[in-house]
Amino acid sequence: IGIEGPVIHISAIIGRQLTKISMFQHIDRKMLLSAACACGIAVIFSAPIGGVLFSIEVTHHYYKIDSYWSAFVCATFAALFTTIVQAIAPTTLQLLHTSFTHEPFETYEFIIFMVLGAMSGFLGACYVQLHQYFSLLRPKIARFHNGFWNNAYVLAAIVTSTYVLCAFLLGEFAFQPSRMAISDLFNATSLEDCTHEVTKCNFSDWGK
Repeated sequence: IGIEGPVIHISAIIGRQLTKISMFQHIDRKMLLSAACACGIAVIFSAPIGGVLFSIEVTHHYYKIDSYWSAFVCATFAALFTTIVQAIAPTTLQLLHTSFTHEPFETYEFIIFMVLGAMSGFLGACYVQLHQYFSLLRPKIARFHNGFWNNAYVLAAIVTSTYVLCAFLLGEFAFQPSRMAISDLFNATSLEDCTHEVTKCNFSDWGK
């Protein structure tokens, strides 16, 4: 939904291309990749430690101790650069601009937030268990079905068809970029009022 994914990708590409220059060829490529990923997170969220933790999670099965320092220094300078840019031009890195009152939520809504967080964590754990189950089940199926059901193209067609069917049932917003749906969700207008043409909503089928 956000820009962190592309920024991390661009940082990794730049780090990879730097290793082709003679003055950077002595640097370990894996260490440079870790630093680039940490930089991508730090520059978006201004969180150097979060960037280092992210690079540990996604770049290596075994993280070298030497990479901690390089990733942290790189992420720190990236966060500092973001702070300077935000001070000069506050809206430079913002894709969606929102306007709320000083307290846009009530105190009792914290209970709803807690329940939503618990549900999200539970569903995430269920997804991980389901993924593990199918990952272990697929080799067993391959032993008995070496043809149609074990074909990668068939599995891709099944997954794609299922997703498209679910998206069709959800509504128009499921077919469009998520950024447009997020814009409507953060809009001060009620979603039920988006069915009227006078409202500034990207989609008109929220209230149906």
